[in-house]
Amino acid sequence: MQIFDNDSFRVFLGEPWLNQLHDWGSEWRFSVSNQNLEKFSNVFCDTLYHHHSYFDLHDDVAELGFALSA
Repeated sequence: MQIFDNDSFRVFLGEPWLNQLHDWGSEWRFSVSNQNLEKFSNVFCDTLYHHHSYFDLHDDVAELGFALSA
């Protein structure tokens, strides 16, 4: 499983098309190119899976019940 690190994620995102300063902080907006989506599709999927699977859902449902786990 290969996941993004800071450098590869910056390459994936590319340059922001919007960078604005607000009272509440900075707003950056990105548009990922089709080329980068194809190039990094496996890394993107593995990163999402890794990020969202740090727990065992079945154990949480059994311990907490569905409502609290959801």
